[in-house]
Parts: sequence; structure tokens; C-alpha cells
Amino acid sequence: MPDPQIHLEQASPRPENAVCTGAKERRKGSTMFGDTSENSPNPGENEASLSNTAADQSRKVAQTKKAQLPDSKKTGKQKKRRGLGTKFMRLFACVGKRSVSPSERENTSIQPVVTVAQIREHINHSRLLSASKDLIDLEHKVYSKTYGKSESEAKKDQTELEELYQLLEKDVSRIVGESIANYNPDLLQQAVEAMTEQENEDQKYLPEKVPSMVNNARPRKWKTIWQDAVKCSVQERMTKNGECSSNNLSVIAQLLLHLGKTFREDLTHVVTHLRQHYTKDYDVCNTYAEFYFEIFCGHLRTFTEFELGDRDTYLILSWVESIYPNEILSHFSLETGVDVDKLGNLLPSPSIRELEYDYIISEETRVQEWMNKSLEVEVKKWKEEREPEKLNDCYHSELPIDILRIIYSAKEQAERLSGDMSRLLMQRLLPMLSDLLKSYKESFEEFKEKHSQHNYFESVIMMNINSCQTFRENIEKLQKPICNDCLSALKEIEISGSEVLLEDLFQNLKLYFRQFSSKNGLCSYKTMQDIIKTTQNRLSQLTMLKETCYKDIVERIHFHLVKEYIVRLMKKKVSKKIPDEQQSMANQILKNAQLIEDCCSSHGSKAVWLNPVIPTMAEIIKLQDVSSIQIEVASLARKYPDINKKHVASILYIKGNLTNAEVRVIQDILDHSERQTDPFPQLFSYVN
Repeated sequence: MPDPQIHLEQASPRPENAVCTGAKERRKGSTMFGDTSENSPNPGENEASLSNTAADQSRKVAQTKKAQLPDSKKTGKQKKRRGLGTKFMRLFACVGKRSVSPSERENTSIQPVVTVAQIREHINHSRLLSASKDLIDLEHKVYSKTYGKSESEAKKDQTELEELYQLLEKDVSRIVGESIANYNPDLLQQAVEAMTEQENEDQKYLPEKVPSMVNNARPRKWKTIWQDAVKCSVQERMTKNGECSSNNLSVIAQLLLHLGKTFREDLTHVVTHLRQHYTKDYDVCNTYAEFYFEIFCGHLRTFTEFELGDRDTYLILSWVESIYPNEILSHFSLETGVDVDKLGNLLPSPSIRELEYDYIISEETRVQEWMNKSLEVEVKKWKEEREPEKLNDCYHSELPIDILRIIYSAKEQAERLSGDMSRLLMQRLLPMLSDLLKSYKESFEEFKEKHSQHNYFESVIMMNINSCQTFRENIEKLQKPICNDCLSALKEIEISGSEVLLEDLFQNLKLYFRQFSSKNGLCSYKTMQDIIKTTQNRLSQLTMLKETCYKDIVERIHFHLVKEYIVRLMKKKVSKKIPDEQQSMANQILKNAQLIEDCCSSHGSKAVWLNPVIPTMAEIIKLQDVSSIQIEVASLARKYPDINKKHVASILYIKGNLTNAEVRVIQDILDHSERQTDPFPQLFSYVN
């Protein structure tokens, strides 16, 4: 049945008994759209002809009915007969009407005439649902098997019908296309309902169904028309790049920013506003998402076909591996109607791997160049006749900060892509850091050899020792194999620098330690006081070292003092046979040991493992019982596993009252004493 909203234009109602007659008149010559002429100067004449045709049909029906009325001049007998016949005819007609099938009643019922002007008016006034329904009604008539027109006239009417469909399609596509930028909920609802009406009509013409008429125009596939409109609108939105332009960004950066921003904002608009107008079978959110995704991918594929600079390579990787999944897709989910898993990556895996490789190579080159340049600038500063910079009352260099900043900035930049990319890059950069530190060591050694007369020679040495500490504090957090290589290079620099700083001190102390070698000077307390005073004076000149570095220097001095004193004790210059003399000597040794311990501990030495060795040796000299001496020797062996029988014999030499047999018994305790198996610091290994 026609839509109740359809309005008729100049079509007069026909009498009930004139239905069949009117149908016959239409079959004789009137076209559905009126007597339209292809040469008509404007479309309005066709629409007027359709209205005139309806009026002509009404007049013809009235004339036919008048012609069937009896002549008023006939006799009354004749009138009487006709009246009786008419009654029987009406009776039989009523019986006949009861047997009419429903389809026949539908064909003979009064149906409003739908005109071209009405449909055009619906379209012009955006009554798209009414236009869609009226077009379907006209379509039924034009393609009906009982359409009583010639083949040429029928084709002409079908052509005019298709023109109206094109108008409707154009208007619906326009509204769908504008629904992103110029959202009008009422118009969009009309457009969607009009499309749905057409899709429902298409269902009648599916292959598994038998249509009631032959209609080659069906199915019209309005959902495909809608998809084309969506695709065109998305293409227009994604290629319009005006809002994101900036002089600070490259062309690719501007375009990617526009694409990503449009993708997220438009799809959010679809989810928030447009989705409510569509039925589920449109899958509107995924449809829009797929079109945005395809266009985005197309642009990226185009970029990768050209040679990219380092920044653009990183930029594209950022969008593919970070920004797109984290700042666009993360805003949507199945609950919002978007199946993000279907979208996938913006680029195929081979293209991504190629970009990653290019990025790694470019980062290696960049980092290598900047590290070498930083070292070159630093070495140049060493040679200048200027005191190094100070920071927190310590000599300071920017070299470690510069090098580590270069490494870690590259690492952080890669982390913004992915954790895997960061780990891969660091595996390539850390060996480069190890190589740089080796070059650093070579430059340091060259400076030592060629610039010893530099006015600030020792200051530069202390500055570099401080730099090693800064390097170490950060490198220890890195991967172990590479970390060990780097720390080894730093250790060599520190040792070399410390030797320079302590060389003069140890040379001066050698003169004092020689005094212990004389018979009367072995236990000289005054000599040890001179040694401590000289040591403290030197330490006061090294305060520009960092605290940790300063303590390391103190530990080196501590080790040197203990070792040198033990060497003098074992020179076999003195042998005491009388127990009282041994007691007196032991007490003096203890006092000297205490001087060493107090001096070094007051300056922060952590080498407390050195403190027991001299007092234990003094105890061995003092004791007279062989068993007690064995216990002390065993204790000494546990604490200092590198002691051997020769060392024990040298200590026992001071006790001149022991027999050779007793010495061997005491020495043999080393064969049965427990010793450390874990790594331990060496002491007696340096005592020859």
C-alpha cells in the first residue's frame, strides 16, 4: 500500500464503479508519468502532464457513466423493465464481487497516484524516507507484468524512474559524506532510513527468492553505495592537510600528525554520534575504522618507497610502533564498536624490519661520531695551561656526562619505540662505549708521558680519576659482559693515575723504611711517626679527589705502609734470643702498627683486613710456647691464605731461641690449617 505521507497533486477521486473503466482508459493510451515529451523544454511540463492526465481520466469516467444512463424519454414500461433488470444485475454483481480474490481486489482498489513532482519535492525537502518509499511504489508499477504500456514507453518510464533514484542516491551520499564535518542528526537519520528501506526491498530479489516481477535494477545495493560515500568522505578528510601545518616540522611529520589526529578524532565522532543512527548490520564503526586505516597505511607505504632521512625514519617507526597503537587504537575497543585486532600494523613486517635496521645503523653512526667528538674536545682541554673546573670542591670534567648522555638519550629514544628496540640498540652501543674508554685510556697515557711538566699536571690526573668514578657509577648498572670490559678500562686508568699521584710519596717513604733495616732502627717509633707525618702531608694535597676516589688512594697508602713494614721485619736483620727482648720488641711493633691503623682509618681507609697482620706477627714474636705459636700462625694463615712457610720462617728468625726442629713443626701447621677458598686480597704475595 502507498505510504500515508504521499500527497497527491491535482488527482480527483474516481467513483467506485468507474475503477475498471478508468483502468481500461489508462491501458489505452495514458502513460504513468503523463504525456511527457522528450522535447519538452523543462521538466515541469512532464510533471504538469501527469496532473492533466489524472484530470482527463476523471472526466472520461464521468462521460462513460453518463452515456450508460437510460434515456429520459423512454416509456414507463421500458423503465420498469430496466429497473427490474438492473436489480437482478446488481444482485449477480454483488455475488460476483464476493468471489474476487484478494490480489484482484488490490488491483481494482483506488490507489493514490504518485507523481514525479511529489518525489522530487520529497528529495528537495530532505524527506528522504518518503521519497524512498514512493520510488519503490513507482518501481513496482513500472516493472509490473501487468504494466499496460508498449515496450518503448515502459523503457522511457524506467529511465525516468532511474533518474529519480540517482537524485536520491546523490542526496543520501552527500548527507553521509558530510556527517563527519557537518553532523545533522535529523538528516542523517532520514538518509539511513531511506537506505534501509531500499535494502529491505533488495531482499525480495535475492537469488534464493522468486520475485513477483522482472526487475534488472534490483538489487540496487544501497549498502555498497553507503560504503562508497563513507570511503570518499574519509579520503577527503585524510588528504585535507591544513590545520596541522608548522614550519618546525618536516612535510612527513606534518602529514603524519594530520593523519593521526584525523583518524582518532573522526573515529571518536563516529563512535559517539554516528553509530546511534545505524543498525548493527552496517557495522558502522568498523567500516569507518577500516577506511581510515587503509588510507593511513597507503600514505606510509608511499613514504617507505623513497629514501628517508634519519629523523623521518625514526618518525615513521614512532607512529607504527608507539603512537598508533598507544595513542589511537587504545582509545577504542569492542565496547565502542571497533575491533582493533582486525586493523593490524600500519606497515607489513618486512618494511618495519627494514626501517628498524636503518634506524639502528644511523644511531650507531650518530653515537660514535658524538662520543669521539666529546673525547677530542676533552683531551684538548687537558693540554691547556688552565686549572680544571671544580664542582662540589672536586675537580670536574663534563666528559662522562656527555658520553653517558649520548648513550642514554639513544636508549630512551629507542624505548619510546619499544623495549625490544632499546635492548637491541644497547647491545650495539655498549661495545662502542668499551672501545671509547680504551681510546680514553690511550689519550690519558699519552698525556702522562708528554705533559708531566704541565702546571696543572696533578690536577688533570685527579680530574680524570674523578671522571672514572662517574663512569663507574653508571656503567655498573649495565649488562655484565660489557660492564666488565668497561670497568676494566676504567680500573687501568685509575691505577695509572694513582701511581702518578703516589709516586713521589712512596719514593720519599722508601728512605724512612730503610732506617728500619738497621739493627737498632727496626722498631723505631720516631721513624714511624715521620712516615705518618709525610703521608698526611701528601694526603692533604689530594683533597680535590672525590670522596670515594680519595678513600681508594688512602687504602693504597694503607696497603703500602703495612706491606713495607712487613718486608722490613722479614729482612732477617734482627734476632732476639732473650724472651724479655722479644717482649719489648713485640710491644714496639704493636705501637708502630697502631700508628699506621690510626692514620689510615682517620682518612677513611676501609682496608680493615690489613689491621690484624702486624699485631699477629708481634704476638708470635712474644710467645714462648710452641703450641701457642702454632695457633697464631694458623690464625694468620686463615686471614692471609697467601702466606707460605718461607714467610713463617722469616718471622720466626726474629725469635733466636727456637731450634730448627721447632721451626719446622710450626711451619708444618700451614699444611693442616684451613684456608679461604673464595677470592681474597693478596698481601704476602707482594712480600719477597
